[in-house]
Amino acid sequence: MALLYETVPMFEDAWIECLGDLGRYRMAVEYDDIQERETWTGVSRSWYTKASDKIPMTGRLYHHLAILARPNALKQLYFYAKSLCVPVPFLSARDSVLTLFDPLLNANPSTSQRLDPVDVAFVRVHGILFSGAHEDQLEPSMKQFLDLLDSRIGREHGCWLESGYFIGISLSCLLLGFGDASNVLMNAVLKNQQTDDTTMDDLPDPVLTDAFKTAVGFAASTYEIVIARSGDKNTLPCLHTLLVFYWFMMDFEVGRQYLEGSIPWEQTALLLNYLLRTSEFKPRLHTPEIPWPEGGKAHPLPEDYAMRGLIYTANYFPGKWFKNAAIDDDEKYFEPASTVSKRCERILWLGYSMAMRKRRLHWDQNTKQFSAKSNESNDDN
Repeated sequence: MALLYETVPMFEDAWIECLGDLGRYRMAVEYDDIQERETWTGVSRSWYTKASDKIPMTGRLYHHLAILARPNALKQLYFYAKSLCVPVPFLSARDSVLTLFDPLLNANPSTSQRLDPVDVAFVRVHGILFSGAHEDQLEPSMKQFLDLLDSRIGREHGCWLESGYFIGISLSCLLLGFGDASNVLMNAVLKNQQTDDTTMDDLPDPVLTDAFKTAVGFAASTYEIVIARSGDKNTLPCLHTLLVFYWFMMDFEVGRQYLEGSIPWEQTALLLNYLLRTSEFKPRLHTPEIPWPEGGKAHPLPEDYAMRGLIYTANYFPGKWFKNAAIDDDEKYFEPASTVSKRCERILWLGYSMAMRKRRLHWDQNTKQFSAKSNESNDDN
C-alpha cells in the first residue's frame, strides 16, 4: 500500500486512507501489547489526519479519528460532532457516537473515574440532548459543568487552549443538531447551500425542539463564563471558535431569531475593547477577509485546522489559507508567542465584521470603540 501511495499519485487520497485503515487493523491485532497498540494508534491517526487535510469536507475521516481519540472524551466528542457537520457527513456516526455517550449516561463508574468531572458533565449534556434519553440528568449535568468550568480553566492554564476550541466547536455542532436536517439552524444552512442536484423537497421541515432551546441557553452560558475571563489568553481559542459560528449564523434570519438574543453582547464589546487596548500593534479590521500575515504566506491558527471543513466555515477561510506547504504537521498545533496576537486580531476582525451589520454590536468610528445595543433598538429589516 505504501508503494502504491508513492507510485500511483492519481489515487493518493484513497491510498492514504487505506494506510490509516491498516494501522487500525494492526491495533486490533496487537490487543494484548499496549505499547505496540499505542504505536499503531499513532500511525493510523497520522494517516487519517493527512487524509482529512486533503479532503477536509469528508466526515468519514473524522469518525475514524474519533475512535482513535479514546480515552479523551472531549476530543472524541469534537471529532464525532465534526463528522456530522461537514458537507459530506458520515451518518453512521450517529450510531457510533453512542459508544461515547452510553457509558456516561448509564453512570459507569470505571468510565467516569478516568475522566475529569468537567469533561464528563459536558459530554453527558451533549449525549442527553442528542439522544433524548436520561433527561433527569440534564439539569444536574449542565449545572455541574457550568459550576466547575471557571476553576478548570484557571487550573489548566495553557493546557486549556485545545480543550477550549474542542468545546467551542462541539457547542456549535450541538446548535446545529449534530447535522440533523430538521434542526432549525441546520435546515436553513442546507437550504442556503442547495445545488442543482438537490431540491428543497429533499429536506424535512424545520422543527423547533426543547433540546434546541436548551442547547442555545447552554452555549450562551458557557460563552458567558469563558468571556468573563477576558484577561486570560487561554480562553481565546474557545471564544474564537464560538464567534466564528455566531458570525456565520447572523447572516441567517433563523440565526438572528434564535441566537442573537442569547449572546452576551455587552461582555463581547468589553472583551473587544480590552483586546484593542492591549494590542501590541494596530489590528487590521477593515479587510474584506481575515487578515493575512504581512509576509503574504498564511499561517493558520491551531483552531483553524480544527474548524477546517465544517459546514459553517467555508466562507470564513480564504481560498489558499491552508496551502502553505512549508508548515509541517508538528507545527500546525504549535503555539509560538506571536499566536496570541494573531488570535486577538482575528477576534477583533470578527467583532468589527459583525458590528458592520449594525445590529447588536456597534462600532464607533470616532472613538474606535465597540458597544452593545439593547434588544429593543433592533428590528429585523
